[in-house]
Amino acid sequence: MYNVRLKPPRLNDVGWGEPYDTHTSTGTGMAVGQPLECERFGTLRLKLDVVAVGGAAPTLDVVVQHSPDGAAWTVIATFAQKTGVSSEWKVVGPCHRFVRPIWTIGGTSPAFAFSVLGQGV
Repeated sequence: MYNVRLKPPRLNDVGWGEPYDTHTSTGTGMAVGQPLECERFGTLRLKLDVVAVGGAAPTLDVVVQHSPDGAAWTVIATFAQKTGVSSEWKVVGPCHRFVRPIWTIGGTSPAFAFSVLGQGV
């Protein structure tokens, strides 16, 4: 098994950034336009982990997309909308060469500290 981070926004040697960055707006888990390459994995175990929430009526929607070429993206996993601290696992596959998380944040002055982690099997 291989652990990979699909977390925004800084690219490091295992994926995107450090876990539990705080976000206040919609975004994509990519740095310098580079999604995570995962073609060596047949299946991915994905975890959305929300550890802190702020604002009035905050909402967080997260999907994970995959692409054979980094240009045409399709959704491979959709997590349930989060409004508080929680975790959720998904197992998906097979996945294409590239994978990235996309998130949408709503509410009044919302803030979410969250991580999208992936484990290739």
